[in-house]
Amino acid sequence: MSTESNNADVFQGNTTTPTASNNVNAFPITIISSTPPVTAPVWETVEDYDWSAQATSAVLNNAGTSTMGGKSITASTVGGTPTYTTQNVNGSGLVFTIVSGLAGSGGAAFRFDLVPGNYNPGEQVLVEMLFTGASYTVAGVQQLWGIGAGGHFSQVEWHGVQLQSLAGNITVNHNARGFSTSGGARSVTMAAAQPISTDYLVQVWYDGTYCSRVGVLEGQTSFLSQPIVGQASPMNGSLDIGNTGTQTAAPQANLNGAFSSVLRCVCGIGTDEGSFTLKRHRISRPTRM
Repeated sequence: MSTESNNADVFQGNTTTPTASNNVNAFPITIISSTPPVTAPVWETVEDYDWSAQATSAVLNNAGTSTMGGKSITASTVGGTPTYTTQNVNGSGLVFTIVSGLAGSGGAAFRFDLVPGNYNPGEQVLVEMLFTGASYTVAGVQQLWGIGAGGHFSQVEWHGVQLQSLAGNITVNHNARGFSTSGGARSVTMAAAQPISTDYLVQVWYDGTYCSRVGVLEGQTSFLSQPIVGQASPMNGSLDIGNTGTQTAAPQANLNGAFSSVLRCVCGIGTDEGSFTLKRHRISRPTRM
């Protein structure tokens, strides 16, 4: 058996570098990092629902439950004695209107369950909503759009945005609002005197425990980019952003978070007369590693 190499230059040095190989490709070396890069989770869309494409339903007058767009919609009085209607209108969306509210009456709300599919109550969830047809009849009208566990925006846990018309009814305040039955309501003004619009985008990013980041943008008719998980400033710079927080509302003593039993879209009008239409909503969660 011959021991002669077929590549005589493999271990043949030279006068400059005696240990160098004249054939650098004879034994290529691949270096594998011991700490592979960690990819931040991205949003996985669980449901993207177009309310404007659903068939027209019967009008639900005042409190009650009705099936609209294949979903069970429950409307309820929050306070006072307002007259209100809820209906899904093909080409428009889920229309909610108070026609005889009074200042300070408390208004009304509607809700439907959000089912993210195999959802772990302790994980984050992002709910995005597009509204159109928003109207503010007088100063003081409140539009409340968000997510909760109860029947309306002042019951059990609720996180969302509250838009309230100001004097002259030409501008609105953007407020991040959180409610807890164990600690009452907390409202933080994100921006005052914003122009009134009929179209709004709302993002509610629930952190899986007790807090949410809320974003709202007037004049928007389509979804914006979703928050970037892990970034110091994760939400789109166009949004007016606030945090519902828990500074004055003590969280429930539940390790699974505020929405351990049920997660709902809960929207309504807080006082006086007004209307809005939910055009589309999208539910997402971070991809599971």
